Amino acid sequence: MNKEEREKLKDQIMEMILTGYTQRAISKQLNISLRTIVTYVKSRKEESFKEMMGTAEMQVAEMEMARKKRTQKLWTIVLDDTKKVSDRAKAIQLLQNEEVLSIRRKQIIGLLPAEAPMVAIQNNNVVEGPSKVEDIVKRRCPELLERFSKNKVKLLTEKEEVIIEAEPVKEEVKEEVNPWKEVEARSSNILKYSFNELKSRIRIWFKSSAKVFYEYDCSTEVFSNLQKAQSVGSYISYAFKNSKFDKVCEES
Repeated sequence: MNKEEREKLKDQIMEMILTGYTQRAISKQLNISLRTIVTYVKSRKEESFKEMMGTAEMQVAEMEMARKKRTQKLWTIVLDDTKKVSDRAKAIQLLQNEEVLSIRRKQIIGLLPAEAPMVAIQNNNVVEGPSKVEDIVKRRCPELLERFSKNKVKLLTEKEEVIIEAEPVKEEVKEEVNPWKEVEARSSNILKYSFNELKSRIRIWFKSSAKVFYEYDCSTEVFSNLQKAQSVGSYISYAFKNSKFDKVCEES
């Protein structure tokens, strides 16, 4: 195996790890020794560590260079009349995500204040600000978001109870509101995922470890794009790469 083939194999192994495969599972599927897998992963981690040794400004600059390249390709799709309407709409949604990432990076290094407004690119090319109360609370007072979510659940419960009590013929039933919307994934790697709009969180289960889920911050828009994605595993790898997560093991 020459150097180019070896580097491609390393890339494939790291992509499989990002989508939930264990090193043993990769060794079995690719018919490569576990020792080789461990060596390749260690090599890639050392390369990543060296890249991260630069200053925060340099890291942000590299991210911005990659973002500009992605943005250019996305605009090419948006402005191409020969593309499908659905493809152009998806490109616009991804452009919105890129704009949000750019603002956050500039906030981190102090180029923009923490209260800089989030903008959204709509299909009509109109720039608008946040329209939902939850978005404003999350941006300005994140510590109040949990209280806001609980009040919203409480309000829904109170409304449901009033409707039930207004029907004397039926027996009073109080159902617990489950804010998690679960979706069975059509994917070779992803078992299922569950979204909580009130908390803007998503839980992801991989087939390689069905009793463990990974919980990330997730916007309603990213969840909507995930449901429309042709490849669930690829979109999850793109949307949550390098994002902080909570790993939770479910009880048997």
